[in-house]
Amino acid sequence: MGVCALGGTNMDRFDLEQDARVSDQLKNYYDGEKRTIRILLLGAGECGKSTIIKQMKILHKGGFTQEEKTEQIGVIRANTVHAMQQLITGCNELQFAFDDKEQEWTKEVESIHETNSLSESQMSAIENLWKESKAIRRAVALFLTSEPTRNPHQASIESSMNMAH
Repeated sequence: MGVCALGGTNMDRFDLEQDARVSDQLKNYYDGEKRTIRILLLGAGECGKSTIIKQMKILHKGGFTQEEKTEQIGVIRANTVHAMQQLITGCNELQFAFDDKEQEWTKEVESIHETNSLSESQMSAIENLWKESKAIRRAVALFLTSEPTRNPHQASIESSMNMAH
């Protein structure tokens, strides 16, 4: 038959110490979990779920690390180039004229296919169009003042039709 001992052996002390360590780890884990708030964000693509997470990080975690900031430079650059290319396309569709100098800049911007390494002339073209182009300012103003569901072409079509009658 077996012998049953109640304390005093080396094995029992080891078990008690290990039990205490595990209990402490579990207590720390549960204490951390009590302070954790979990949020399930549901929504269609491009509806702002990531933006909410980034805002929470800025507000409650002290912002982004330098590495995270550096990683975003490429995204910001690509978004800037794409937005300016879209503005140029919109100006052309709306027949907002560019002067000769602005046409040189638009050609420079439209030639950008790789945004990881922009030349000085490409960056200057974007900056100059944003700061100096009347057509770009007009397109932005139209965007900011137009009704979201209304096509800007529709207004010119309607006014043309009214003039014909």
